[in-house]
Amino acid sequence: MSILIVPGYGGSGPAHWQSRWQALHSECMRVEQADWEAPDLDAWIAQLDAAVLAAGPDVRIAAHSLGCLLVAHWAARSPRPVAGALLVAVPDPAGGEFPLAAAGFGPVPTARLPFAATMIASRNDPYAGWAFSRQVATDWGVQLVDAGERGHLNADSGLADWAEGWCLLQGLGLADAVIGPAQLALMARYNAHMNAKLYAAAASLPEAELMRDRGAYFGSLFATLNHLVVADILWLKRFAAHPRGGVNGQTSAHPRGGSNGLTSVHPRGGSNGLATAHPGEHTKALAPVVALPMPAGLDAIVCADLASLAALRSVLDHAIGSWIGGLSLALLAETLHYTRANGVACQKRLGDVLLHFFNHQTHHRGQASTLLCQAGVDLGVTDLAPLIADAE
Repeated sequence: MSILIVPGYGGSGPAHWQSRWQALHSECMRVEQADWEAPDLDAWIAQLDAAVLAAGPDVRIAAHSLGCLLVAHWAARSPRPVAGALLVAVPDPAGGEFPLAAAGFGPVPTARLPFAATMIASRNDPYAGWAFSRQVATDWGVQLVDAGERGHLNADSGLADWAEGWCLLQGLGLADAVIGPAQLALMARYNAHMNAKLYAAAASLPEAELMRDRGAYFGSLFATLNHLVVADILWLKRFAAHPRGGVNGQTSAHPRGGSNGLTSVHPRGGSNGLATAHPGEHTKALAPVVALPMPAGLDAIVCADLASLAALRSVLDHAIGSWIGGLSLALLAETLHYTRANGVACQKRLGDVLLHFFNHQTHHRGQASTLLCQAGVDLGVTDLAPLIADAE
């Protein structure tokens, strides 16, 4: 993946996050302009277009200030595709602080951008009011991230390497993906719904039938239910150990330092499941799981009877739902580092791992449903579809 750094008026000095990203990450390339102090829209568009052509369609754009207006004007003229754009501190050409030398960059294009984009705005940006930022995000059809009061989100804002911005850049395009926070929240609800049905059905069986080895991978229905609990505990402990946040309110530092403080706003209003909590906040829900002892193995029997197992299952499902509800697109794009039971170290995108997490539960619930059927108990409807809301 290559990244085009698109500075604004005056270029970006060495302390600017754009320059620091370029120094830190070899995949970053800067779009150079002939004169940073005398911006010419046509000339700047030509430079950007040439850079995009050279980089190819998988390139992502990281633009700041006037560079954001440049990207919007370029998108209205050029058919070249890009993977996405991070648009930081879009300035208002009608504002009193807007440089006269850049007057040719106004008015702001109102056409929807033809690629995935995230726009980040500060509430006390001297170059753009919050109402302006919201309107631009709506017109462009992009996700708007509220950075709080951080000025013009430049070197004077104290962003340093701005790890949070880099994280959002990595997550570009996830807003348009089929799997996002809202879909994972649906899976968490389905998970809790089906587990409640499964345990209610299992409770109708005599203990001997519950414990009978019916030739399943884990033998009995009870052992299968135990395995689901064990696997969930293992994964939830891994999620809680993710460096983006600790538990019990203890915030862990991001690998590159800094804190978040960003809140995502859907361009049509509401959070749409995109709200980003401060690092550590999203893992508070997993504190009850962290307090549990680590299971001895995947076939461990963590509870001796169904009632105790059902109570633990309820705790896990509540923790899963609460934790999933606090995730954001940016967090889903991060890399989860963990070690498997066999000692193999893994690093995978968190969003992808969560697909496995829920798929694993569905897989073994299917086995449990078959075991119940063998015992003469009909679990009833197990489809996800009834939980999916009708499209508006």
